[in-house]
Amino acid sequence: MIGLEAGQSAFGDTYAWYKNLLMWPMKKFFGAQANDFEDKIIPVLSDEASKVPLDNDSELAVDWLNGRRTPDANQELRGGMMGTHARYGCT
Repeated sequence: MIGLEAGQSAFGDTYAWYKNLLMWPMKKFFGAQANDFEDKIIPVLSDEASKVPLDNDSELAVDWLNGRRTPDANQELRGGMMGTHARYGCT
């Protein structure tokens, strides 16, 4: 028998971490009122991201969080992002 992982093991955890990171200041400043936004923040950000035009200078993200699982498993790999300077005018 052969076992093969078919997904990214940390993908949901990564979304949860990102949502918690974005929600922290809102909860700090707005308390319980911030809870109204918690389930809406990722869908709204996803919708806005879908509106960003793609071109040769677009960002490139590799999300091998917790390592690459299959094929050629390598638990030492990490995520990375390139190209943000082109879009946002950084040098």
